[in-house]
Amino acid sequence: MLLPGVDAKTGVADGSVRFYGIWEFKLKKTATYESKTARLKGYESYDFDNEGKIIIQQSYGDLSGLA
Repeated sequence: MLLPGVDAKTGVADGSVRFYGIWEFKLKKTATYESKTARLKGYESYDFDNEGKIIIQQSYGDLSGLA
């Protein structure tokens, strides 16, 4: 889900974008490995300059369930 970002101090929309989602990874069974599925809850944010170019990208998630 994409959400508009706001300035933390003022609460006013600042043109940034936030993303919350769940990624699902699937590994197929092979001769040496069993099949495996993992779900990753993630958060990303993007801040833009006056020309609309990304100047800051942040990603957060817990990858420990993918081992």
